[in-house]
Amino acid sequence: MGRTLTLRGSIEHIIQSPRSTEKLIFNYESPDRTKGWKVKGAWLWLSPLGNTITANCNPLIIGALGTDSILDGGPGVSINKLASADDNRLFGWTQIHYRGFDAQDYMVPHASTPSDQSFLLDLNRIVTNELYLSVNGLANNGLTGPWTGTFNYMIALEEVKISPTQSILQQLKGIGQNIDN
Repeated sequence: MGRTLTLRGSIEHIIQSPRSTEKLIFNYESPDRTKGWKVKGAWLWLSPLGNTITANCNPLIIGALGTDSILDGGPGVSINKLASADDNRLFGWTQIHYRGFDAQDYMVPHASTPSDQSFLLDLNRIVTNELYLSVNGLANNGLTGPWTGTFNYMIALEEVKISPTQSILQQLKGIGQNIDN
């Protein structure tokens, strides 16, 4: 086992936007093709928890981890594409439903604890150069217009030894390829 690296930060996104927001959170450039990074755990949560939207707003936040940009030259992707396992660039997914309580008091993850705010991970994926986080959010009831939410994240990576051939295969496996051109 190699060293462990923890990444954490935040990404802002407009809840109710039809397009997702994406952020490059890790960029590993090295001539050494015998190292890679395995995601051992990833978590996403919303802040602030004070419900500043309206009473009884129940946002759903969606996150995905990928080894390549999924923007495809556009401003973002739909929430359905972000939640799909069909795109090989994506290897981690989470969906967390928050419950906003009356009188704009606070929001909590509905029927979940912080450990339940983790990503479902494809443990066979090794990051060989880039790691992207994509997020989106929906809300029902009280949300009458756009609201910018802060999505916090923490990702635990473990350095792994791989062969140069494995490194190249992992990189090819995790990049978008245009088969139309």
